[in-house]
Amino acid sequence: MGGTKTLVGIIGGSGVYQVEGLAHARWQRVGVTDVLSVSAVGSLKEHLVPGTFVVVDQFIDRTVGRERSFLGAGLVGHVSMAHPVCGRLGDAVMGAAAAAGVKAERGGTYVVIEGPQFSTQAESHLFRSWGASVVGMTNLPEARLAREAELCYATVAMVTDFDCWHPDHGAVTVDEVVRVLKANAGALVRAVVPRLGARPDACPHGCDRALEHAVMTAPAGRDPAVVARLDALGRGPRHLRHGGARGPAHRCHRGLRRGAGPEGGPVRRGARLCV
Repeated sequence: MGGTKTLVGIIGGSGVYQVEGLAHARWQRVGVTDVLSVSAVGSLKEHLVPGTFVVVDQFIDRTVGRERSFLGAGLVGHVSMAHPVCGRLGDAVMGAAAAAGVKAERGGTYVVIEGPQFSTQAESHLFRSWGASVVGMTNLPEARLAREAELCYATVAMVTDFDCWHPDHGAVTVDEVVRVLKANAGALVRAVVPRLGARPDACPHGCDRALEHAVMTAPAGRDPAVVARLDALGRGPRHLRHGGARGPAHRCHRGLRRGAGPEGGPVRRGARLCV
């Protein structure tokens, strides 16, 4: 990063799944490039015991009441979610876990439920029959919004319980979730942060170019109000008003992503990690 200082911010709450909440953060304009989402989950597999970290690589969306996109009527687009997390961030997390002596598993499917209630036992058994690894309430549409924002995103799912399917363990409680989270999350976060500073100028997996071929609406037909809303992504209007061309506007965006703009600085709000 050419000597640029790595800035670490914390995002609070139970997920960045409110579109307006994510928009108001103005991620790109404060220099955010990577989002590492550390969330508590229930295990759906016998070997994923409480205290294990799972660097998930797939999601199943069971949410129903959340806005899912910055795009829509007046600006139609479809980003790819075939591979919803950034492999580069996953590599960094696994390396950090090994160095810190933290138990972590690479790969797995995260079932995202609406909440705020925990699963019924029937649902828990259903999710297990699908071959899913963990269940939680946080990471969608968070991962979708990060992809539209062209941010590198990865989920570190920390197992706090066995949900409610396991015959030898009681049903999940809030006290148990908080206890395990406090005991284990800090060590991994402290280990991974130094590894996120040495990032390539362009994501090798294309996360920072997700919108390049995603927008279908011709420039003349794009709703100015929707384009203006995408200004929260830092390069929205410049990127979209010119039919997706990535000339000088793209170079300007790169400067903003590295925190070189006048608004560069840390993002700080509560319980999740952004770099």
